[in-house]
Amino acid sequence: ASQAAKNVPTPERTFLGLLLQHPRFIGPTAQVVRPEVFTDLRAQGLARLLFDEYPQARELDLSGLMGRADDPELVQLISTCAMVGIDEAQVEQEWEGHVQYLQREALTRQIEQLQQELHKAVAARDETRQQDLQREHERLRKERQNLLPTTPP
Repeated sequence: ASQAAKNVPTPERTFLGLLLQHPRFIGPTAQVVRPEVFTDLRAQGLARLLFDEYPQARELDLSGLMGRADDPELVQLISTCAMVGIDEAQVEQEWEGHVQYLQREALTRQIEQLQQELHKAVAARDETRQQDLQREHERLRKERQNLLPTTPP
């Protein structure tokens, strides 16, 4: 694997591998997660390519996919992910676990960002902004609580 592909967090690499090897999950994934849930820009790029170009795919031509990737690091990521070992018997649970994990992680990052915004609003004594941020913070926390707690897949 290239250094670029190694820098993609393992759960993200594994999940992309699952999508490449089981393209029937691309469409359902695109409906529940946005490419931005991936923390790595290359992983986002690959997710965007899969979601935009192959939402109905049942089979995936990897060399064709690599041909559409305009970035050599993306090509490396595709070949690395395509070789990830996926437990065929558990593929449905693997998929669900990864989706939940990515959603929770994305919510956690949003909550952390909101907390920083809230500190700024407090420092600026902007009470209207504080109230808006607190409401949004509460909404995100509830949304995250509703997701089953998951360990990294």
